Amino acid sequence: MNNRMLSVSLVVMLVLSVGLIGCGGDETPEIIEHSLTISSTEGGQVTAPGEGTFTYNEGEQVNLVAIPDEGYQFASWTGDVGGIADAEDATTTITMNGDYSITANFAVKKHNLVIRSTEGGSVTTPGEASYTYNKGEVVNLVAVADEGYVFTGWTGDIGTVADVNTASTTITMNGDYIITANFGPPTYESLDYFPIAEGYGIKYHVTDNLDDPPLDVNVWAVSQYYETGRPDDLDFVFTLVKEGTGGYYCPNSLGGQTSFYWEGKCHTAFYAGCPSGNQGNFYRNFCILCTFSSGDHWTWANRHYMAEHIGQQTINGVDFDDCVKITIDDSLHESEYLRGSGYFILARDVGIVELVFDRTNGTRVSYGYIEHRQLARHTISGSIREGDMPVGGLVVQISNGNWGTRSVTDSNGAFSIQAYGPDIVLRLGYDEDHDDVLDFDDYPDYPKEYPVNDIYSDIVNLDIDVSEL
Repeated sequence: MNNRMLSVSLVVMLVLSVGLIGCGGDETPEIIEHSLTISSTEGGQVTAPGEGTFTYNEGEQVNLVAIPDEGYQFASWTGDVGGIADAEDATTTITMNGDYSITANFAVKKHNLVIRSTEGGSVTTPGEASYTYNKGEVVNLVAVADEGYVFTGWTGDIGTVADVNTASTTITMNGDYIITANFGPPTYESLDYFPIAEGYGIKYHVTDNLDDPPLDVNVWAVSQYYETGRPDDLDFVFTLVKEGTGGYYCPNSLGGQTSFYWEGKCHTAFYAGCPSGNQGNFYRNFCILCTFSSGDHWTWANRHYMAEHIGQQTINGVDFDDCVKITIDDSLHESEYLRGSGYFILARDVGIVELVFDRTNGTRVSYGYIEHRQLARHTISGSIREGDMPVGGLVVQISNGNWGTRSVTDSNGAFSIQAYGPDIVLRLGYDEDHDDVLDFDDYPDYPKEYPVNDIYSDIVNLDIDVSEL
């Protein structure tokens, strides 16, 4: 082979070699990766994909889930947030177009508190508006009543209010709440103005210009008996007896109840007289709601009443700081003697300090306070005879009904009861039908009355001859 042929062969082989190299197939693209570093602040954690550094291919979409701890809420994603779909959403995605470092931020949870009030007052702390507080924060509440009103309670979302009945209290912010401070007129309790403890007595000056000559006497109203839960629902018994001896004044025995219901309302009132007569009837008209507010109206036994808180009053020269006036309208009463209208004034912790009743015929009955005191209980004992013969089986009590005070004479006519003075009238009679009321029909001359005066110690050895009564 000559040199020319050798050169051509080498050229051909070189061309073939280059051709073989250029026809080798497609090239594999390069895979680009990016790092994602995730962290969180106090109050929560990132659960997807987790917290740390992770590697993803370029363009890959990564799910992000941030979970707050109890008492916290998710705030936002911060850092390299350009590829995050919604940086304000705890559950979102990030597209990996670069190396990123992001942080899930948490904050203490917030709750809204809306505060309102009714007529009659306002909320001074924190005020009446909408407020935002951290979860678990304890917020002071202060409600102040206007003059003539009282705070009656918090209503609404009150589950975390420390004391819903107190004007100054707190609320713990564990949720979104709307609360209202409520106000209303003051309420009063009947027994705060009408004491009935046994032995409690009030002395009155009683007048009545219907009489000729006009009645003008001093009278003691004394609580003789008080017991709840009796079968006859009788709670308390008062005697209303003229002070001292001489003159005419029908002694009264009045029974009442601290809480009985009439037309759905609870009342404290005298509801029985045994006996009850003359001016004692007007005292017996006393009736008051168990719980009442100034301006309340009610009706009982065809009489109409209204309560009014009148504050300080001066009765017969004596000052009483806290008084209530109960007006009474009995102008439709069938009896002219009892027909008319008037009022009671009651002083807190004292009782009825004034009673005025104007009959429609122009005459007036009045009770005016003189004094009050706690009286001692004394024994009243002795024997009863008719002529020379002792009377056995005779009932002795302070009323015509057995209202907590009763004695039955033995074969020697002896009896013994206990009562509060300073004056009392013993009722003597029979109760053969055992109905706890002295018999009238079978014993027309009974019951008989025997006054006992100046009871400042035990009264013993009374010698009563019923033939002289």
